[in-house]
Amino acid sequence: MDNSNLLHLNFDKYKEFLVDSPRNYSVILMLTALSHKRGCHQCQAASDEFNVIAVSYSLLKEHKNLFFAVADYDEDSKIFTDLNQNTVPVFIHFPPTGSPREADMFDVSRNGFNAEALAKWIFMKTDVNVIPQLSRVILLDTN
Repeated sequence: MDNSNLLHLNFDKYKEFLVDSPRNYSVILMLTALSHKRGCHQCQAASDEFNVIAVSYSLLKEHKNLFFAVADYDEDSKIFTDLNQNTVPVFIHFPPTGSPREADMFDVSRNGFNAEALAKWIFMKTDVNVIPQLSRVILLDTN
């Protein structure tokens, strides 16, 4: 799947695009740990669903000021420290003004992380209706 629809953040980009500058846009940030050594079994599946949303958004005829970003623990753990996050996967809405609040956190334990649930949450936070457009391939073990 094409990941060009996602901004991959290190701490400097995080500070520039999500913390320091005044924004006229929203960002949906996924915190993850995709390295196998981290043992996050849900992270790849959550990443796949997040990619479905990002690509589906890019297919919309009308774009609003909404961007999708991902931060991986092994690429820059300072982002996780700054956000006081020690679990993954996590989805956070960064509104155009101010910092994220508790209500800007997507509750993975309650809602799961499938593309449809993420799309519904994104709509509630941003008023952008992203309809997941890509089908998922299910691999079956025939042994």
